[in-house]
Amino acid sequence: RDRLRSRGLGDVYKRQVVECVRKIAGKEADVFIHRVTKNNGIMLDGIVIMKNGSNFSPTIYLNSYYSMYLSGCEINDIAYKVYDIYKSCIGNVKIPEDFFMSFDRLRENIAFRVINYDRNRELLRSIPHRKFKNLAIVYFAVIDDIENERGIVTIYNNHIAHWNVSEDILYSYAMKNTPRLYQAEIKPMNQVVSDMILKESREENIDEMIAHVNRMNEEFPMYVLTNSYRSYGASCMLYEGLLMGFASHIEADLYIVPSSVHEVILIPVDDDITKDGLDEMVRSVNSTELSKEEILSDSAYLFTRENGFE
Repeated sequence: RDRLRSRGLGDVYKRQVVECVRKIAGKEADVFIHRVTKNNGIMLDGIVIMKNGSNFSPTIYLNSYYSMYLSGCEINDIAYKVYDIYKSCIGNVKIPEDFFMSFDRLRENIAFRVINYDRNRELLRSIPHRKFKNLAIVYFAVIDDIENERGIVTIYNNHIAHWNVSEDILYSYAMKNTPRLYQAEIKPMNQVVSDMILKESREENIDEMIAHVNRMNEEFPMYVLTNSYRSYGASCMLYEGLLMGFASHIEADLYIVPSSVHEVILIPVDDDITKDGLDEMVRSVNSTELSKEEILSDSAYLFTRENGFE
């Protein structure tokens, strides 16, 4: 799967999809391939359908359909699926024509997320950012809600040049807006796991499994921090006052384990737990359990009530 994501798709496949979508969309639409650099250097090929007079079009990634194509799915069927997604997105998003031209129009929609610094060096050359430990704080604009997901646009250097605003200004608005746009959630690990068991397990001994999870959490308490969209929720660890308030509430300093870009695990500092041990666990999970695009960091962080991040 990662190989498909990181390399370009077959030129014949892309050309055929574009030609079919162009016929479906009609002469009033410009249809073309747009290659996008995603998190951690993942390159995805997307198709853009831009109707005359429109100021917005979603990028619909073709990589997920490539395996269908290789398995014998007709190009025409893939093209109709792509166009259906386009119609659904366009029908649910209403953007004023000058929305992205004026910083004043979108400053309350500026938000941030955190990504790995070293794994995204190429991307970071073209976008405003701020380094935090081995991470980078990057910025985007929230466009609209699309079927319980957020439509977003990454902010590039050419945007802030056009707006004549600095990264400091982006940072100020993003730190204020993001907790409102993406509300943080902290749940005990046993609650998260129990919810997953109830939702997905077909075992007969569910009660016994949940009881075991609860006992484990009593011995080794852990908490999951994410946001209400479960998307790039690791950024919540930088919400002003959030970790300090939580650490004070449970009366303990915290290890912060980056389980993915979407969430972190909060573990009260204990003599039986070492940062080296947590770092080793994180590296193991990153190499065996996560897709390349989901990896945030190869190391845990220490947060104390006295000094904050150390």
